[in-house]
Amino acid sequence: MTVDMALPDQSHEDTTILLICKSSQIDILIEWLHHKKALEALREMPVKIITEADDADMIRQQLPKGDNISLCEMPADETRAKRILAQAYARVYESLVTPYFIIQRLSKKRRDQPEALLNRLIATKFPLPDINDSVAPILLPTTQMNRTAARAYVNYARSQKPELPVHWVQYLGYISFLTTSGTIEATDPVKETRTVRVHLRLYNGRFNNTDYPEWSYDLVLVGKNRTIICRVPLNPKMWIDSNGETRWEGYEGEVPLDDIPNGDFEFALTPNSSYLEGRTPLKSLRPRPGATTPARTVPSVGPTGKTGIHRYLVHTTGQANSTWLSKQTGDAETTHKIWRKRLFKKDMRAVIRRDGGLTITIALIIYRLTKPFFRNREVWIIGERADTAQDNGMHLFTHMRATEPHREVYYVLDRDSSHFSQMKELGNVIRHSSFRHKLLTLHASVLANAYSLAHMVPSQWRARRYFLHLSWRTKALRVYLKHGINTGVNALQRGTNGYDLYITASSKETAAVLESSGYNDEVAETGLARYDNLAVPHPKEKTILFMPTWRRYLVPKLFGNGEATHAELAGSQYEKGLLEFLESPRLQGILESNGYRLRFLPHYNAKAHFLSLSFANPYIEVLDDKDIDFQTEIKSCSIFVTDYSSVHFDVAYIGTPLIYYQFDAAEFMSKHASQSWFSFETDGFGEVCYTLTDIYSELERLIATGTSRSKKYEMRVKDLFRFTDTQNCSRIARSIEDKLAKMSD
Repeated sequence: MTVDMALPDQSHEDTTILLICKSSQIDILIEWLHHKKALEALREMPVKIITEADDADMIRQQLPKGDNISLCEMPADETRAKRILAQAYARVYESLVTPYFIIQRLSKKRRDQPEALLNRLIATKFPLPDINDSVAPILLPTTQMNRTAARAYVNYARSQKPELPVHWVQYLGYISFLTTSGTIEATDPVKETRTVRVHLRLYNGRFNNTDYPEWSYDLVLVGKNRTIICRVPLNPKMWIDSNGETRWEGYEGEVPLDDIPNGDFEFALTPNSSYLEGRTPLKSLRPRPGATTPARTVPSVGPTGKTGIHRYLVHTTGQANSTWLSKQTGDAETTHKIWRKRLFKKDMRAVIRRDGGLTITIALIIYRLTKPFFRNREVWIIGERADTAQDNGMHLFTHMRATEPHREVYYVLDRDSSHFSQMKELGNVIRHSSFRHKLLTLHASVLANAYSLAHMVPSQWRARRYFLHLSWRTKALRVYLKHGINTGVNALQRGTNGYDLYITASSKETAAVLESSGYNDEVAETGLARYDNLAVPHPKEKTILFMPTWRRYLVPKLFGNGEATHAELAGSQYEKGLLEFLESPRLQGILESNGYRLRFLPHYNAKAHFLSLSFANPYIEVLDDKDIDFQTEIKSCSIFVTDYSSVHFDVAYIGTPLIYYQFDAAEFMSKHASQSWFSFETDGFGEVCYTLTDIYSELERLIATGTSRSKKYEMRVKDLFRFTDTQNCSRIARSIEDKLAKMSD
């Protein structure tokens, strides 16, 4: 049984307001409570102020006495699952003595003021569970409620009974709909059914969606005046996030192109429930890079009989808060002309609106003006980081210049890079962020990078705006060459990157990518480009190469504006572990007595900190990656030591013995690592050491035995690598050409 949501006529003491507040909002809070008291309809409503424990005392001192106001302290929760926070909210809901409650955000905005809250409560008509059949206190849903608190309520209410009444399930499903963050991750044409398969993620907090969803959603295409043009059911799927955790957040639906008229339509989400009694609330779906970045006109999705062929394009507009599908059907020649005019009009509207800002708008104008000059050209741009040329990008480019020198293949590199003069000898090296770089990027057929394509975006353009507003217009094939074998492959979700070609080097890695990343036909197992050169023998030196990886919780995001400061690293367990190893008298004794040197190569994201330090041990040298040849270092060392760096695969491929020194294993696994198909203990190519005693003992053993690798590790290497020849670059080039051929079809 349900009843319509409505504000009680006389007594208002049956509804509690939960007000989310921070200490910085005390002045706003006092003013908000004053306005509430002035409104007769809200005056007697009890208020519970929800705040973090650190802010509680300051807020408590400022609260007016009486007025039925109480304070609830929320504990800090640094865990991934946020169970502590969910349990704290559950205690708040259990403490409510009124049958109804409201969750209200606190801000200066008019929509968050008491008057606006009252108007929403009066105007809103929504079926609520019967108060006489209550499972939990009933939340009066509004569009302005705090998402975290509302998500915690859904989690709390679902836990009250093993099986909830149907109307309660549908009611909670609507609240979940209001608080979900919906994104379109990717789209695929399905030729057999003449449909577009749409992949979505509906995120509803870390403490929800662990079980199969009890409510369902539909994907709709919306036309003018929010008219629903097409409606298809969404099927839930398990989602693996970047930490390797699984929840029921993935959804798929297939949009039939035969049933859609020509035009531009917005993707939206709506609940699939009769509970709403004819209402159809809609939620826009934001595009992820995987949906728009690789998007391009799909000229045909199977035969359509008398209607000719379909053309469609997935894209975004404006601030990229919504995802759109443009579709045209007709005979091949006529439709092509109409489609070109439509795309031209889209571009002109984008110029007028300045979608993506002024620099992107100028780039779009240049693209349109220069497009005729590139009509019959196939341009490949290859790169790594803006200032490096020593990884898979460099090796593929070197191969292409040697085997196909007349092909328009370019390498993009910062002019101030220490590698620039060496690379320039190969020809076709373009200066990063130059006008030529911008022009070729606009008309490139292939963009291939070993790290991220964001490294190849001209510095004057904002990478995110380029991916949202230019990439789908320029239609380049996006290739991920990688900088090593991925063990935590779920970190490279298709929605995050949107690559058209994803290179792998091992059958185990390939299987893991297919299972967890959302990529499928995009994956090509070819081997890594740099491995071709690893097969070339190199003299060994009496050196130990120490190459630890980074810690993402100690340095800024890859393309953030911050810098890795000493304050972030100094005193951390990571720094202490490295320095204890490097500064130990025992290590100096091992090196001195055996005539060895240790070369320490800090990770790119942490090198500024460690290059600023000095070491008393005369047998230790700190390296800067911009001043060395990376492959020469790993090929010439006699022993390789790392913690978790993927470079250990390269070393294993060469045949050099290695040691894993995992001095901060517990912290690394909880803050950095994700679930992996690779176990260092059972799949690794050397001993795993957790203490200084263990690592020094293993170093002494390897030196004493002539630095040879045991048969156990030889077998593991043999089982892992599919290709051990020198044809990886050739296979990668063929895979790119095959993809280009399919695109042209």
